[in-house]
Parts: sequence; structure tokens; C-alpha cells
Amino acid sequence: TFQKVLKGMDIGGSLYDDAGAKIVPDIMKKATEKGVEIVLPVDFITSSKFGEDGEMGTATVEGGIPEGFMGLDCGPETIKLNAEAIKASKTIIWNGPMGVFEMKSFEAGTKKMMDEIVAVTAAGATTVIGGGDT
Repeated sequence: TFQKVLKGMDIGGSLYDDAGAKIVPDIMKKATEKGVEIVLPVDFITSSKFGEDGEMGTATVEGGIPEGFMGLDCGPETIKLNAEAIKASKTIIWNGPMGVFEMKSFEAGTKKMMDEIVAVTAAGATTVIGGGDT
């Protein structure tokens, strides 16, 4: 939703939050005013089905997610960006998974984020975890 609103990214059959889209510009403006960095995905793991039996692929913000595909996890460049942000943080509020972690093909973004958060929490960071579709 954020990248579609901010950069006009094609998102194929991915979930899109109409109501949330309306507040994206305000969220970004407030973050900028307060010096808060919002890390957004730059690449994606895609599938033609909501499941592991679809045609798998990758996509970027620039190229978009093709019609007939949906983004089901963040890609390796986004995982690196998230790890850098986590390592630099003293307080982390994690609101939901990065992908469909219940499926092995789409768990990497969430699991790698979890591992990074566990490490910085052990080193003294404050962490609050919640959200998702639970």
C-alpha cells in the first residue's frame, strides 16, 4: 500500500488497504517532521497463487509486481535494510510479519527480522511485538 501510494508501484494481486492508503502521505509527513525513518520494502518474493504451489518470482519497486502475481514476502535487499535499521535502534515496535511466514517459501523476511530483534533485545534494546492479522 505504501509503495503504491508513494511511488505508483504496480502491486499485481497483492493486498491493498484503501482506507490506510488515504493516511500514507500524512504518516510520511509526520515521520519526516519528527526525524523518524520508515523503512519500506524495495524488493519482494512473489507467487501466482496464495500458496507454495504457484509460479514463484521476484519483483522490485521500480519494476512492480506483475498482474497475476502477489507479493508474499520481502526480498533479500529489504531484509538487509531491515537488519541495518534494527541494529541501529534502541526501541523497536514490530507490528506484524513481513510476509506469509506460515509458508516456508515466504518465511525468510519474518524469521530474519525476528532473529535480528532477538539479538538487539538481548543487547539491551526495548522491543514491543504485536499486530498482524492475529
